[in-house]
Amino acid sequence: GVRGKYFAAYQKGSNLVLLSPDVAKAFPNSEAVNEALRSLLQLTERTKKLTQHSTGRAE
Repeated sequence: GVRGKYFAAYQKGSNLVLLSPDVAKAFPNSEAVNEALRSLLQLTERTKKLTQHSTGRAE
């Protein structure tokens, strides 16, 4: 085969990120990373909505 034959096409359709070894140990594959990041995004959205709906703060 030709080395790097599909590299350009893959690079256009992907966002490749390198994980530190300690972080990579926690995730067996890219789907696990994506699932964790999606959960984090949902959590931040919920937190943002709760904060926006807050009526007042004690000072």
